[in-house]
Amino acid sequence: MKGIISSVLLLAVISLSAIEESVFPFTQVPPSSIIRAMGYGYIGVADIWHQSPLVAWENPAMPAMHDGIAIGYSKGKYMQNYDEVDIDFNSSMATIGYHGIGLTLPFYNASKEFGTYLDCSYPTYIGEGGGASWGHENARFYGISFNPLKHNRESNTPIMFLNNMDISLGINYTELYSKWYSIPGCKDYPLITKISSHAVDVGLLVDKRIVLNEMINLEASLGYKKFNIEDIHVQSDDGSNNPVGNNDIWGAGLAISLPTSAVADEKSRLRGWTENGFTTRILGSHNFSKNIPETTSGGMELGFLDTVFLRGGYNYNELHHLGGWTRGFGIRLHYRDLLSVEGNHARFPLNGYEKDEEDSWDFMLSFDGIKIADALFKNSKGI
Repeated sequence: MKGIISSVLLLAVISLSAIEESVFPFTQVPPSSIIRAMGYGYIGVADIWHQSPLVAWENPAMPAMHDGIAIGYSKGKYMQNYDEVDIDFNSSMATIGYHGIGLTLPFYNASKEFGTYLDCSYPTYIGEGGGASWGHENARFYGISFNPLKHNRESNTPIMFLNNMDISLGINYTELYSKWYSIPGCKDYPLITKISSHAVDVGLLVDKRIVLNEMINLEASLGYKKFNIEDIHVQSDDGSNNPVGNNDIWGAGLAISLPTSAVADEKSRLRGWTENGFTTRILGSHNFSKNIPETTSGGMELGFLDTVFLRGGYNYNELHHLGGWTRGFGIRLHYRDLLSVEGNHARFPLNGYEKDEEDSWDFMLSFDGIKIADALFKNSKGI
């Protein structure tokens, strides 16, 4: 392609063919280790259970499903020692939820930038001609979401026949920026290419809770996300259009839980500390896309006392007819729904299906200042 060194240049020459047709391909990579462990891909589109803002990247409707402030932080590699390429992939986001209204904001990450940052700081030599390329890309997500059923319920005006449901709608505006340096084999000075663009994505989440009896709770979810609803293209100097990823993602989830109320008496501290004794969660999704390969993902999570989580999943790339297994775990230290500190690990195939594997870690802090203040007040009054 003449006249432009887009964000796809480096990735194309190192044969990442799964994302070669769109610019800003890193926006299709999940920053959350929870998602990477449960099947990579887009399975977080129906995830209503994890409050991490890194999961909210999967569906802009998610923040309105939770209360409080959450900050997610991940530090890792986009590619590591792959054809001598070493690219940092650092992300940090924050969400705020209150009475069914949610906000998503970029936060300060390990690259000393805001949002999601892909950084190839050192020249990567490409081709037999001795050319080199290096640079960085940045995505900053700003979103708002609204859950009318949760809002009415917490405002003491519930819709009775929908009291065990939530429906949330969300929209994200994403700022996209790319700056790459390239030295062709016959040149001794760099060519500089800057690209600025944006994408708007919308999301829907539906949640239904069913209490079978005192021993078992069921919860089902349905999620949808449309990324780049405007079908934005970046135009090169030669007049050709380079698409930003455009896809429709559908997903569903199911959770079966044994509440602590079923295994502990009313005076037990366990009931006051956590809600679930044992939980099984299953998530699945499919990506329908115009310019990136379609993928199908599925995964499962086993949770113990809402504290220890074991995860596994599978991702299938329909273009290459290849798949890969993923796995990971999480540790969550928390007290009720007031305060939580969480760490997650994932091991997954590169691109979700290749033989080479990568590791990732992320961390999350969440707290509900209003509920904490209310609990302290009641405690001081002996209520």
